[in-house]
Amino acid sequence: METQKSLHVRRIFGASKELVYQAWTDPALLAKWWGPRQFTNPTCEIEVKSGGNIHIDMKGPEGNIYPMKGTIQEVIPNAKLSFRAVAAEDENGNPLLETENIVTFEEVNGICIMHLDVHVVTKTPQMEPALEGMEQGWSESLYKLGEVLDQIH
Repeated sequence: METQKSLHVRRIFGASKELVYQAWTDPALLAKWWGPRQFTNPTCEIEVKSGGNIHIDMKGPEGNIYPMKGTIQEVIPNAKLSFRAVAAEDENGNPLLETENIVTFEEVNGICIMHLDVHVVTKTPQMEPALEGMEQGWSESLYKLGEVLDQIH
């Protein structure tokens, strides 16, 4: 079975696009929702500028750390955020799994319609299981994002 090479997700949040954008760009908020359920983010750093770095260490329920690092490619405040992310590397620092992520935010009648497009740029055979869970992982993350927005809205 061929694994996913791209994913498009549309979510509607009962919050302004500014608040949803802030949840993507404020490291303290990002750390609260990034990753599947039962995962935490002991390290969450983001430089919100073109060429800025993003680094998130996800900690799974079994205690393993799953580092993600990347580079911000484009920032249009409250409208668009795009970044390239490397979810795993080999011993030489070459990506085993790399994605291009584009998030857009629009507001209609006080609610935010967010679109997330994830495109796989690099994948190796050992990353197939991770790709098989990509849609579920993003679904759980964005559900957590909705919970965070409900708490701060």
